Amino acid sequence: MIKEKFLRAVRRINPKSKAPEKDIRIFVVCFIVSLCFWLLNALSKTYTTSITYPVQYKEIPKDRIITSELPSEIDLRVSGFGFALLRLKLQINPTPIVFNISKLATPWISASADTTVTVSSIVLKKQLSHIISSEIDIDEIEPSSIYLRFEEIITKKVKVIPNIDISPKSQYILVDSIKCNPQWVTIKGPKSKVLKVDEIKTTAQSYTNVSKPISRIISLRTPEEIQSTPSEIKIEANIEQFTEGEMDVNIIPLNVPDSLRIFTFPKKIHITFTAPISKYKKIDKRTFQANITWDMIDVHNKMPIHVKAQNKMIHNFHFSPKEVDYIIQKKID
Repeated sequence: MIKEKFLRAVRRINPKSKAPEKDIRIFVVCFIVSLCFWLLNALSKTYTTSITYPVQYKEIPKDRIITSELPSEIDLRVSGFGFALLRLKLQINPTPIVFNISKLATPWISASADTTVTVSSIVLKKQLSHIISSEIDIDEIEPSSIYLRFEEIITKKVKVIPNIDISPKSQYILVDSIKCNPQWVTIKGPKSKVLKVDEIKTTAQSYTNVSKPISRIISLRTPEEIQSTPSEIKIEANIEQFTEGEMDVNIIPLNVPDSLRIFTFPKKIHITFTAPISKYKKIDKRTFQANITWDMIDVHNKMPIHVKAQNKMIHNFHFSPKEVDYIIQKKID
């Protein structure tokens, strides 16, 4: 169809032509030849263009970390003959610019101090010369310099804090505290950040209506740029059914001068408590200590009673009365 239209156009231009198809072939050949001459002439001229190269970094010193932001690409303003620039533009996957950090920075890295190394445009051009043809001139580089801020990597042991919320089922309690295994982990990272960390929390976990012991492997929530070894720990929580109990405990005065004697009214307090069923038989009057102290004698008309549970088997307790009357008596030799 296109050929027929072209032939009709040729006949209108030269109606006397007896061989329009021959004229077409001559026209096409002349057009291609002239196009080639134009292209050769155009590509022999000097041009300026922009191109982007990916950047890679390798062999970072093991005892250092780079805390500055590193560019992943470098933009170049280049000039050269059209032939050279065309070859450059036709690259589907440009060869990345690879920086060997150890070679660039080792002479300036101190054994202990933090360091900033500047990779100047001169160094960048030298690196680019290995992958860009010598026929092409590099006019501008953006960024013009790369800043490598090195910081010492240190390790530190920190305590693990369980970030766990447990709500036992009715008539059940959490016995003792939530246990972490291990209790301490080693963290590693930039010195400035590691020194600020005194503890590592687990990821947040929530358990409701619990009636059985819990044992889980959970991960740790570490700050950015800090690694933890191990990165996961085991948490255990003992959940047991509890029961209520009660008993009377003698009140014992403390810090009374040797020449005096104190009598309280009443002599005992009544304690009600809750404890895990498995521990209930181990609870006796020695589990609690009820005291009044001589130091409070001039402050109150009645003496306040201080009660303390001697072990962790007691989940909760209440006692009465809270205060007692007293009589001070001098000892008779």
